[in-house]
Amino acid sequence: DPGLNIPQGTLADGLVKTVRSIKSAGVTPYILMEVPNHKVPVPKALLAREVLGTDIHSYICTPSRLADQNWEMKELIPSLTAAGAQVIDVSDHFFDFDSEVYRMDHEGIALYWDDHHLTRHGASFARQSLAPILHPGSR
Repeated sequence: DPGLNIPQGTLADGLVKTVRSIKSAGVTPYILMEVPNHKVPVPKALLAREVLGTDIHSYICTPSRLADQNWEMKELIPSLTAAGAQVIDVSDHFFDFDSEVYRMDHEGIALYWDDHHLTRHGASFARQSLAPILHPGSR
């Protein structure tokens, strides 16, 4: 594997072997990176902000927190792509360049059910990254 010594019998080793197996069957495996995780359940934070005026900025996922969250997978990406996987990262669609953090909501609608599971509205942000895969050739 390119630049990565993966110990035999680990989850990482099993994932790379699974990707190779799927690819050898003639199918492209896709791996979706985890969405930004926040420090608290989003609906509760948004409620506290709206009702109590609570400053929730310290609970919102930052780029450094996302890097900490995904470091193991980021290290595996070269091995996964060499094995034939396509890795998809949707986090850019959640990033708010004005505040330099990842959104909890968009236009007042929560993007998460809790701290890391997307609502239907949140999934619409991820869909932008998935559209070329799910509907190749369409715009």
